[in-house]
Amino acid sequence: MNYLRKSAESMMREVEESLEGLRNPVFIRIVEGRPDKKIIEYAERHHIDLILMGSRGLSGLKELVLGSVSHYVVRHANVPVFIYK
Repeated sequence: MNYLRKSAESMMREVEESLEGLRNPVFIRIVEGRPDKKIIEYAERHHIDLILMGSRGLSGLKELVLGSVSHYVVRHANVPVFIYK
């Protein structure tokens, strides 16, 4: 298992622990691949009813040049997408 995956799993365990006790279930998954497309694919395959994701705060030229995962997901998802900063 590579370092990045181990790091991601450790970080997600902390997030999961911090969300214990919520009324609604929370599912955290680590999926490899192009993030924008993988988020859409996962949501469709698993009948997700809301996508919650952060924004890195890129805007203007940076967003145009680098692209934006959250922007792609908002435009292509078939369910509501909640973006937080």
